Amino acid sequence: MTRHKKIISIACSIFLICFFACDGKGSSDGKLAKAIVGTWQFDTATFKNDPQIRREIEKNPEIETVFTMFESMQLIYTKNTVRTELSTSGQTQSSVNKYKVISESGNVLIIESLEANGGQSRITFINDDLIKVIQARAQSGPPLVFKRIN
Repeated sequence: MTRHKKIISIACSIFLICFFACDGKGSSDGKLAKAIVGTWQFDTATFKNDPQIRREIEKNPEIETVFTMFESMQLIYTKNTVRTELSTSGQTQSSVNKYKVISESGNVLIIESLEANGGQSRITFINDDLIKVIQARAQSGPPLVFKRIN
């Protein structure tokens, strides 16, 4: 695989994780289902500190430019929907999806999209203001990290 194709492959993997991580939603009376409600901003600094991401950046410094588009990503959770917003080139793209809570255990919330593309997302609460999100179908690659902004 050429260096250029590898960079594109890594960028696409990260984007797919991001895309699918945003297709979950929640509704439950559980503690974590209530804690997820609010606005979450992609945390570039924490994400870049992930050892797997650091290794990829060292091998392919060009990939760091991909992260600039993620810096504007927000997830806005309500009791049973999540709105994903991503701003690029001065334009904001947004989608709203319904979800349901599948389970809560410890600091992990599992939600499932009620949209046609389905899929589950695993949300791990690092603390009250920091979460890691990974979509079950995209288990390659690191989880995306978001910080609470309200």
